[in-house]
Amino acid sequence: LSMLEISRHAGLSVRQIERLFARHLSASPVRYYRSLRLENARQLIEQTKLKLTDIAVATGFSTQSQLTKAFRVEFNTTPTSLRNSQRMACQ
Repeated sequence: LSMLEISRHAGLSVRQIERLFARHLSASPVRYYRSLRLENARQLIEQTKLKLTDIAVATGFSTQSQLTKAFRVEFNTTPTSLRNSQRMACQ
């Protein structure tokens, strides 16, 4: 949903929603949603054997490259590094 659609459903202005997110979640709505998607990707990497391309698409990224860039910023590691460290821990 776009911010405009969310604001219409909530009966609040886009700016009011942004203020509420900042106050209660210390993030913009877009940043908060992105962090949820990245956390979901992290869980899929750790708990499944899905290909990283499939995880990227399943979590709303158009390419594995986009997922990797965002993942590195959020978690200071890459999806591949995380998956490799998970494999090493299981051996």
